[in-house]
Amino acid sequence: EGKELIVLLNFTPVRRSYEIGVRERGVYLEVFNSDNEEYGGGGLRNAQPLRTFGRPNRGRLYSLAVELPPLGAVILEKKETK
Repeated sequence: EGKELIVLLNFTPVRRSYEIGVRERGVYLEVFNSDNEEYGGGGLRNAQPLRTFGRPNRGRLYSLAVELPPLGAVILEKKETK
C-alpha cells in the first residue's frame, strides 16, 4: 500500500532511548509495541504523535526520538510530511 514503516528491535534486557535518522521531516505513529499491556508487557509506549526534528543523524537529514522497551519491538508508520 506504499506505507513507510520503521521497525526497531531491542535485544537487550534494558530500556533504550534512541535518536534515529530518517529521510524526511514528518509525523510518525507507533502502530505496534510488543511492550503493550495487552501482550503482557510493562506498558512503555512512545508519545503520539512522534515528530521529526532537524538534526542530521547517520547520513539522514532528520532525527526521530524513540523509546525502546527491554527485549521488545516497536513499529512506526509515517503519517504525513510537515
